[in-house]
Amino acid sequence: MGGFGSGRRSRQARKTSEMSSIDLADFNRCGVLKQGGSGTVAWSRGGREAGRIAYVLCSHGLRVHYRSQRSGCSEWTEVDELIPFAETDQHLGRARKWFECLGCGRRARVLFAGTYYRCRQCHGLTYESQYDK
Repeated sequence: MGGFGSGRRSRQARKTSEMSSIDLADFNRCGVLKQGGSGTVAWSRGGREAGRIAYVLCSHGLRVHYRSQRSGCSEWTEVDELIPFAETDQHLGRARKWFECLGCGRRARVLFAGTYYRCRQCHGLTYESQYDK
């Protein structure tokens, strides 16, 4: 029964810190969470631009436009989608905004890059702190 190398194989999951992301709190801090706000977000690695998305904020969501290329594939995918907002009630009649993940419907403050921007669970990501010992 079983020997070295037998049984379940584990693949180390990617970490959230290794992925490009969009964070609703960043939009809030910059004061752009207003209907009609627009702009671009860019990421760099090693001094070179690694990605860029254009966005337009609407009252009901964030419209994003970007190009994505799967690893090992030469073709680009043009993505233009509306990521809806969800709200939860807070004290004193306020509401907190969230992204609603288009992959699973969960509320998330942060969405991570892939072919599409989706939540941590949809991308199978883990937090860096899960590896602390």
